Amino acid sequence: MVELLLEAVTLLLLLGLVAGPVWLCVRFPDFPSGFTWSFVAVVGLTILLSWWRDYALDLELLAMGVDLDDFTTDERMRDVAPHLQDRAERMAFSPERLGVGWPIKAGFALFVSVPYAMAVCCITWLVRRVRRRGRRAD
Repeated sequence: MVELLLEAVTLLLLLGLVAGPVWLCVRFPDFPSGFTWSFVAVVGLTILLSWWRDYALDLELLAMGVDLDDFTTDERMRDVAPHLQDRAERMAFSPERLGVGWPIKAGFALFVSVPYAMAVCCITWLVRRVRRRGRRAD
């Protein structure tokens, strides 16, 4: 149940990251304001999504009974149910949890999400401009 809730929040954040710039660029048709709000939303949601993925993994481990503050593996897995032991160990030592932290992941994700927001705003601006020219020709 915890996994489902955590994945639902992740999906909502991802949906907001994809649909947010489209909605903002359509809602604010002027080029500077639509792009600015889209840029702010994308940066904020990218940072929030990166933080959430890290936090959700810790929440899931805590729900299994893993004590993240202990030093050894045996101490960490002391309160985990036997049928969850293997899964908890894999999650606790997964590359997603160890290694590069969420701020650096967010920084790398911005290299994809910011150009996406720029492309969405440019495309909506061009579509609006083509429609206006089509109406003037009629």
